[in-house]
Amino acid sequence: MADEFALAFKKLNTGRPPYPYQTKVAEALWSRRNVVLRAPTGSGKTLAVLAPFLLDRARTGARRLIYALPLRTLAQGIYETAKDLAPGWTVKLQTGEQPDDPFFTLGDIIVTTYDQVLSGMLCGPYGQSPRLNNINAAAVAGNLVVFDEFHLMDPSRAFLTGIACLSLFRDVTRSVWMTATATSPLVNELRGSPLQPECISLAPQEVEALPSVGTVRRELVREPGELTAEAVMRNARARSLVVLNSVARAQKLFEALMEPEPDFPVRLMHARFFRSDREEKQGFAKEYFGRENRGPCILIATQVIEAGLDLTCDHLHTEICPMNSLVQRAGRCARFENQAGLVHVYDAPNPFPYCKEEIDATRRLLPDCRVMLTPAVTELWVEEAHRVPDEKEVRKGWAARQIECSDTIRHRVQRTEEVGVAELIRPGSDQVRVAIRQDPRGVKPANIQTIPVYRNQLSGPWENAGRPGWRYSPDRDGYWEELKGIREAFLVAVPPSMARYTKETGLVLGQTGDIESPPREAPRRPAFSPLRREAWTAHARLVQGEALRRLGEEGFAAGLLAASPSGGRLEELVRWSANLHDLGKLQATWQRWAEAYERARDAAYEHKELLAHTNYDSNLPEDRACEKSVRPCRPGHAAASTWYGYQLLPEWAAIEKTAVLAAVLSHHGGWSLDDIGPLDPRWDDAWSGKARAMDPPTPTERGNMAKGLMPTNRRFFDWWPLASYLMRTLRLSDWRATEDNTRG
Repeated sequence: MADEFALAFKKLNTGRPPYPYQTKVAEALWSRRNVVLRAPTGSGKTLAVLAPFLLDRARTGARRLIYALPLRTLAQGIYETAKDLAPGWTVKLQTGEQPDDPFFTLGDIIVTTYDQVLSGMLCGPYGQSPRLNNINAAAVAGNLVVFDEFHLMDPSRAFLTGIACLSLFRDVTRSVWMTATATSPLVNELRGSPLQPECISLAPQEVEALPSVGTVRRELVREPGELTAEAVMRNARARSLVVLNSVARAQKLFEALMEPEPDFPVRLMHARFFRSDREEKQGFAKEYFGRENRGPCILIATQVIEAGLDLTCDHLHTEICPMNSLVQRAGRCARFENQAGLVHVYDAPNPFPYCKEEIDATRRLLPDCRVMLTPAVTELWVEEAHRVPDEKEVRKGWAARQIECSDTIRHRVQRTEEVGVAELIRPGSDQVRVAIRQDPRGVKPANIQTIPVYRNQLSGPWENAGRPGWRYSPDRDGYWEELKGIREAFLVAVPPSMARYTKETGLVLGQTGDIESPPREAPRRPAFSPLRREAWTAHARLVQGEALRRLGEEGFAAGLLAASPSGGRLEELVRWSANLHDLGKLQATWQRWAEAYERARDAAYEHKELLAHTNYDSNLPEDRACEKSVRPCRPGHAAASTWYGYQLLPEWAAIEKTAVLAAVLSHHGGWSLDDIGPLDPRWDDAWSGKARAMDPPTPTERGNMAKGLMPTNRRFFDWWPLASYLMRTLRLSDWRATEDNTRG
């Protein structure tokens, strides 16, 4: 297999054969094993995981590669790398700032953040309406997932949650966990999990043979005092990267360096820029801090440059930080062969956003004299600084976390409690998309640029400003309503009086500005197209066809889904989910509402066939007004679909039967079995199978069904991968089929 990979590797035009460790990664992935990869910064880890997928995707068994990083701003660099390596492939970037693939359906390669992946798996996808709670729960199914720089995941939160969630999908998902600086407790936790990864690391002689190691001279010096503009300017005739621990301090240092303005370029880069300005910063970084030396320049940044960006410099100035982050930052200095550089480490005025213990551990290990930064030295420092706290952080273990995750998922899907998911990923990581707009009414959010801000960082400035602003409300005529609380809001607009923005410094909350959000070209998203009147039988047929098409694409014969325990039955389960999902629209009350609505639009309308959809365009005020005028209101249908579907399903095993019914009940994001009415007398004309008389449930029947619909305890672990896959497939297929009907 090694010779086969080496021969195929030439197609990537890298100008060299694969490193031995890259061949080992390919062999593991082509044998469909999970992997933990430990390799120094700049050694080609990204290529190691992309190459096997690009050269023989079918052999990996994965339909897509989902590449997750710790920060959204780091994803851009990997996104560009993937596009360069994969011409002809569809590469998408999915972050809160650039949500180009919000449902993980469009890209062959999707570069994202681990917050996006894990929040989706926990049924609380960031940046999405609560009605879309389950849409990304099984986005990993049938795919290869990469967690890059996993040592930057909070060990007791995202790291354990990642293992727990992927272990649920261990039969239908493969994963690669990559790091330069993970400690032994983290690796051991992965080894002891159901993922059972193959651990691949480099021998000392392999490390020394890497051009990024053997020909590089990188030193570290501990500087007295805090990081100041004067300290940076002492080395201003070289390329300098300056890294601070917070956006506010980075903005302050940038302003100090610009007074007076230097005679060479200086830029600031962090997470709070509009997309158009952020891309300009990244272009500057790539041009001035790439392999070719462009002369004196300064880039001030935050943690956004720690990983995922192929940058280098002569001098790296950084505030003291946790040792694993410090090693990552140092990896941006003298990154390429035959380069030399110096890493300057300064004190910080406070530990934020890190904890004091992490900073103190770094202080104890850094020598007072200048020292060479070799992989052996940095590996020893990281282990000494983080081994004990990491061991303590993961003591609870992945198994206990899996129970917590399953409880959260149940609450989110059943909507029994307002349970957040940020505590299982990283506290405060729940983001709000913020637009700057004095009055956004009448403006669709998709048409203006927004900046993702952590919810807890928005609260203070918003309260201090008198709680101004607007909250996106898709059901309102003007799309927005007064912002009364930000706890559950996922998209808000605040006035310039509390949000100052400039293209040089980015967003500053709590200060007055005069710039509003610029326009944005809205990405195409399913389920937002106008509806065209459609017969129930036609819609059921279209949804079934689309669901089977999706299954054929994602569950191809040699793929991971086909090898799952339910692989042989998936086609039948998917077909039944599609056929049953709108069965409740055959209720007499639903058809009466549809008839009344269509007659309100057109008095000549005759209700000759049972409908699944009426004509409706949410962009037309007259359609919205017409819908509101018809009384009684449109009844629900998912509960009735579930009850009547339960009586029509074959006598399958409970795990399969309840998985189909759960998909049907939740295909609009709800979980209520209330208000089930009798069927229209003509329902059996529409239903193509063997029909029989069916009545609404008694209270006892409804209660018994509610109790048995979602398994609890350990049974949930076997049930959820199948149920969540059917939920996802049904929702995506319903949207696509509806759009196809609209387009004719």
